[in-house]
Parts: sequence; structure tokens; C-alpha cells
Amino acid sequence: MMNGAFAVACLILVTSVPYKPASEFTVKLDYNFKARPARDNATVKFDETNSSSTNTGILPYLVINITIDSLNHGETRVKISSNQDSNVLMKKVRPGSVVSVDLGFTDDAKDGVTANEFTVFFLDAKKNEVNKIVIKVDEEGNFFINEEKRGKF
Repeated sequence: MMNGAFAVACLILVTSVPYKPASEFTVKLDYNFKARPARDNATVKFDETNSSSTNTGILPYLVINITIDSLNHGETRVKISSNQDSNVLMKKVRPGSVVSVDLGFTDDAKDGVTANEFTVFFLDAKKNEVNKIVIKVDEEGNFFINEEKRGKF
């Protein structure tokens, strides 16, 4: 019985979803400055540890546009999830499609106030995960795509 459980655990580790090759997609950053809405005075917050979430004014705001250059392995749609929400978006795609990931204010992403990691899963017709693209911003502002550092905010 124990050998069967070990075999299943090894199979799960081996069958993890691979990264989509970088040659099959293009990433463009839409980096703007936006005004943060004023805080609602009707709410009460006891923990004000993240000073960036209380700042108002013009702040850096990021939208990541992923252009799908090619699809393989029967990929027909994408599903996007974040580290704070299991399903952000699901839609059909074809070569040339652009998928936008709204990261929001970069200070909030760095501080973990909003989602700072998004996974774009490429699904086949049976909705099985075939490939993935992982986008992450760490607490120091480093920007990663599929564990490859692409810059810093």
C-alpha cells in the first residue's frame, strides 16, 4: 500500500505543467502613472502596516500584455489565476491573441496588498493544463516571467 502511494506522489511531481517556451509568446509592459482613488473615510482599519496602500496621488500602475505568437499541443484557451484569486479570466485564444494581466499599482504588488503572482495556463479542448506562464513581482520589485528575471520596478 505504501509503495502505491509513493508511486502516485512521484507521478504527480513528474506531471507538473511545464512552462510555455519563450519563443511562443511576447510580453509588453504597459507602465503608466495613475491616480489612486481617495480612501473611503467610512471604513475603519486597525492595522496600517502597509503605507503604500494609504498613499494617494499619482503612482506607477502596470498592465502586462501577452501576445500569443503560436499555440501547440492542441492549446485552445487560457485560464488566468492569481495568488489571491483562483480564477481571474478564462477565454479562447488563437495565434495573435493578446491577453492582458492587470497587475495594478506596483507598490501594492510589491507589498502583497494585491496579487503579485499570476499564472496563465494554456488549456487543450478538454480543458487540461498543457503549458503555463508564471508572472511574479517579489517584495523587492523584481519582475519575473517563468522564473527568469526581466527587470525591477
